[in-house]
Amino acid sequence: MWFVLDRVDLDFVDTAPHHVCREVLLDVPADRAFDVLTGDRWLEWFPDLQDITWYPPRGVGGTRYLRLHRSEVHETFLAWEPGRRLAFSVDRSTVPFIKAMLVEFRLTPASAGNRTQVALCWHYKLPIWWRPMYASVRRRVEKILSAALAALKNFAER
Repeated sequence: MWFVLDRVDLDFVDTAPHHVCREVLLDVPADRAFDVLTGDRWLEWFPDLQDITWYPPRGVGGTRYLRLHRSEVHETFLAWEPGRRLAFSVDRSTVPFIKAMLVEFRLTPASAGNRTQVALCWHYKLPIWWRPMYASVRRRVEKILSAALAALKNFAER
């Protein structure tokens, strides 16, 4: 069953009630990191991802479908800045407890451009009735982001 999430734009980065960010330093230039994030090889590195379909354009306004181990989502790209930033909203999900969500990757060149600091952030809103679970949801999101960044590092540095 699909659940439609509240529509968000890039302002949600600042206005979302919940934010979880994790960072990793990659031993690759920012352009290489961006190519991995916008490429067709997510199945090789992103944990639990079972299927991914991109719909044109491959940029702002483009969409994609992801099937994960326990959920499915449809996303729309809101920011596509090569070597700097990638952000997308989650528009529909098979998970019923998310009200709104924006995922953001920020890339910052480091070490004279030979390395890249990658920040992965989830900006999200949960239903008020989930309040007793907010802390445990946050811990789960932290684990998901840490695992994704570790896998990204391993793949990008090969």
